[in-house]
Amino acid sequence: MKRNKKWQVASGKWQVSRLLLATCILATCLLASCNSPSPLSQPIFYLDYDADGVVQLYQTDMDALHVHIAPAQLTDGDADVLHVAVSPDGAMAAYATTDAIWVMDADGSGQTIALDCQPDICNQLVWHPDGRRLLYERAEQRDYNYLSFPRLFWLDTATGETIPLLENETRISQSAAFSPDGAWVAYVGSPDVGMQLFNLESGELRTVRTEISTAPVWSNDGQTLYFRDRDVEILHEEAGDGDADDHTSHDHSYVESVVLFSYALNSGAMVQLTDGVVDDGRPALSPDGEWIAFGRKPPRTNAGREIWLMRRDGSDLRQLTPTDPTVNYGGLGWGENGRLLLLQRYQIDTPSVPASLWLLDTISGELLPLQPTGFLPIFATN
Repeated sequence: MKRNKKWQVASGKWQVSRLLLATCILATCLLASCNSPSPLSQPIFYLDYDADGVVQLYQTDMDALHVHIAPAQLTDGDADVLHVAVSPDGAMAAYATTDAIWVMDADGSGQTIALDCQPDICNQLVWHPDGRRLLYERAEQRDYNYLSFPRLFWLDTATGETIPLLENETRISQSAAFSPDGAWVAYVGSPDVGMQLFNLESGELRTVRTEISTAPVWSNDGQTLYFRDRDVEILHEEAGDGDADDHTSHDHSYVESVVLFSYALNSGAMVQLTDGVVDDGRPALSPDGEWIAFGRKPPRTNAGREIWLMRRDGSDLRQLTPTDPTVNYGGLGWGENGRLLLLQRYQIDTPSVPASLWLLDTISGELLPLQPTGFLPIFATN
């Protein structure tokens, strides 16, 4: 009996030890999950070539262990897919081919033609916050190698009705972006005009002078626009024995850079957010609107862009990807967890190698492979 009692005590202690061990393992796993990227719950749309060389629309995902999932091909037409956009509620998507605009459910089902664009080319779809209308760019195909300048048109996805954004405007209009409340649309006008702001309710048309055609990005509250524009950097030659602060004692040269700016809708104030001898790419705002991710490279070079991150006021600027002039990152999109960045990557020095898809952990800097080939990725839900 004594031996049996001791065995029961020992057995009880062993069970407690197992429970403690399991608890520790669980705690360790939870801690590890807190220090690693959140599991990705958003499917991803992207474009890629099929076996016949036609650009098709695909969908993929990544599981919690960062293992890429075999993609699903959503389209199988003879016309190349040019662009895809997700509706504000994430329930639908629209995509443009070289001959039409299609709409479908977010899972790829229910694909129907919303607009036959032939003989013109329709591209660059942007949903209005009402989830029914969208703007698209339309250009006349005048011959095989030449298109007219694009103009923005409305498309009612329920009725198929299409009209120009501005009825009597025949000049170039492209790269549209709606304010979150849907009251304003910002777009790029002709080079001599700059960025345009059109109020859909009042009809006000406002011009923001920019020197380059730059696609605008709205803040979450709809009060600020972010964009890239040209800036001139003054380079000071060696002053020798003279006073470096005495600009008459040394020569100067000038370099044109492309940097990021913000524009306040109410006051009209424009603020330069970045500087230096750089070429900064289009900004991408985090879901909470606090951070801006963008690509950066030296100006007037063929070097690839690295990924940089800063706060919306330009502070806390830091580089996320290592400097490598042969690698280019682009197509930035934030995941809903506000930590992962979706991007495409390609090798500049080996153009025959197709672009690939990656996720970047903005906290750890870890690059996670998503698909070995693909381009123009976006999250399939907002």
